[in-house]
Amino acid sequence: MLPTDYKELTRTLMSRSAEKGVPVNGTFELTSRCNLGCAMCYVRTRAADRAMKASELSTEQWVDLGRQAVDSGMMFLLLTGGEVFLRPDFFDIYEPLTEMGLILTLFTNATLITERVAQRLARRPPNRLEVTIYGATEETYEKVTRQPGSYKRFIRGVNALLDAGLRPKIKTTLSRLNVHEFDQMRAMAEEWNSTFSAGWLLTK
Repeated sequence: MLPTDYKELTRTLMSRSAEKGVPVNGTFELTSRCNLGCAMCYVRTRAADRAMKASELSTEQWVDLGRQAVDSGMMFLLLTGGEVFLRPDFFDIYEPLTEMGLILTLFTNATLITERVAQRLARRPPNRLEVTIYGATEETYEKVTRQPGSYKRFIRGVNALLDAGLRPKIKTTLSRLNVHEFDQMRAMAEEWNSTFSAGWLLTK
């Protein structure tokens, strides 16, 4: 008999699928391009990189890959980048995946999320939505992202998600540039009634 607790159920499914060789969990990196320029990040592809954009899978290819994954037993899928909302066809990929019954997690920096984008996302919300914060103040945030105006776009994006009824998890990657604002970033997440986590994974 399967457990009813979600976390325990997930662990059980992962364990049994590994035993049987079923790819129950997967990740689609829709693009490696990003609109930010964080020094500590392993993703170095700029948003305007035409060669990289041309090499990305098409809308149809991603949707077909999703069907193949589901047919092979996949249940949990992470959509990540780069920054997924750099793809103008994001919803043309995302919405068919939701119709396949996949349990989706979405990673974003939220700087490209407008009210319209948030409202459309809220119509078919992901099971888990994680937004990265790089600093609690404009100065620190943009010292990390090296992108003027990105802090205001981040705040706008998070507020748009909240206004649409979505409750993202807020996470940060700590470095010497922003560690002094750890408590402030956590306080911002609390103000948004969101969970908060921090890691050092991508830092130098």
